[in-house]
Amino acid sequence: MKLRSALPGLFALICALWLGMAPAHAFDNPMADARTALDAGDFKAAAEILQHLASQGDPNAQINLGMLYLEGKGVAKDEAEAAALFDQSARQGNVTAAMNLGILFRNGQGVAKNLEHAYMWLQVAMMGQTGRDRSTASRYSGDIAKEMSPEQLQDAKDMIENCRDVGVKYCD
Repeated sequence: MKLRSALPGLFALICALWLGMAPAHAFDNPMADARTALDAGDFKAAAEILQHLASQGDPNAQINLGMLYLEGKGVAKDEAEAAALFDQSARQGNVTAAMNLGILFRNGQGVAKNLEHAYMWLQVAMMGQTGRDRSTASRYSGDIAKEMSPEQLQDAKDMIENCRDVGVKYCD
């Protein structure tokens, strides 16, 4: 019984020792640091942090870094790099990245203009969006569908079906 009453104190002591011995970087939050830099307008610092995280496959870092490349903030404007980062993030299930990628394919920004791919990525975005974002993706894909031939629209629908079958990581 005495051991049981001593356990909370022992646990607190172990936690205190562990926290004291933990390296300072164990509690760092690079994404929060990037957000702080973005909020402060320090786009170069944000880009450096996001570059590291994006290279490790972080889909949130990829989309945020992609936006910096698209807008030329903190990095040289590079629409192709933005599209590549959106693609990486979208293939990990980031629906906002999928919507951005669809728009880039629609406009031919950083990628060759491709209405089938634009429609597909916007439909993928719609699958995971709600509210206003879903409505926006729906409107864009509807506008694109009006510009497509029946064959192009069918090709895009086949691509979407393939995405459902094999997963968004392998969409094409």
